[in-house]
Amino acid sequence: MSGNRYRVSATTERPSALLYFIAKVYAVAANTFVESIRQPVYGVVLGLAVVLILISPYITMFALQQSPRLIVDMGLATTMLAGLLLAAFTASSVISEELDNRTVLTVIAKPVGRGEFILGKFLGVLAGLAVATYLMSLTLVLTSSSGAMEAEYGQDICLPVALALFGAMFVSVAYGIYSNFFNDKQFTSRAIGMLIPLFTLLFIIFCFVNPREFKFGPFGAGVNLQLIGGCLMTLWAILVLAGVAVAASTRLTVVVNVTLCSGVFVLGLLSDYLFRDRDMLVARVMYRIVPNLQVFWVSDSLTQGRKVPPILVASSGLYCAFILAGLLFLAMFLFQDREVA
Repeated sequence: MSGNRYRVSATTERPSALLYFIAKVYAVAANTFVESIRQPVYGVVLGLAVVLILISPYITMFALQQSPRLIVDMGLATTMLAGLLLAAFTASSVISEELDNRTVLTVIAKPVGRGEFILGKFLGVLAGLAVATYLMSLTLVLTSSSGAMEAEYGQDICLPVALALFGAMFVSVAYGIYSNFFNDKQFTSRAIGMLIPLFTLLFIIFCFVNPREFKFGPFGAGVNLQLIGGCLMTLWAILVLAGVAVAASTRLTVVVNVTLCSGVFVLGLLSDYLFRDRDMLVARVMYRIVPNLQVFWVSDSLTQGRKVPPILVASSGLYCAFILAGLLFLAMFLFQDREVA
């Protein structure tokens, strides 16, 4: 009887197959996420994109009263282009280089299946891209809310918002340098780790404080909340590009992967123009294979003062989820027979 009690206890304490699967996928995903944000190219591309969005009010100051619209258009375009580069380089660095260096063997040799490995890598890369898009989106929302420089009518920009953003950037870079020099910590991850709470705090503050009058107001008093929907749809587009990059990284090198992702990016934005309503078989096939990134581009609506309906954000997110599911299965299929030894 004691033996029976022991067997029941052992069976009860043994983790279920689902929990064991989740634990393995989470371990790979967490490691991939850390590796992603530690890459120097990740910090360089993200830093340049954030700085470019921050200085956009000064770049567009001679736009004949069109500066606010150009800030939004330029910010969303910068976010999407930066996401393209980050997706290609990040996926290649955490998958292609591991395959080339044979470091993947240390993971596959353990009780981690190929499907679990790819799923973890897939989720880790998506998480890294989501963090980058989050920071760029907060930068764009706050920069757009701070106003614009007009050469004809003088300065119209809100200095408290602009100075707060530049100050947060300076503090984050200084913290990254300090951690790297004195504590031997990785600069990129430390700087980004500091930038996330600082930008989030600024967003929360200016959601309730009008920076031009320094008065508390209703939610959204000091920020342009209409941009949030557009930023979310830009995130969907970047995640699609990340899925393409992960699937391609199982077979292609870094240069070829970047080229492929760039081609998908261009064709995706021109999909309606190039392939829609065409009688050729090739055009009809390409229209169904290439992700239609024009679905996620709402800059024209935002610059014309129209709102982005929540149903549009949700439906485009569902479209993104279906594409990601297909790309995930494609990545698993391509990696299943990949020689890693």
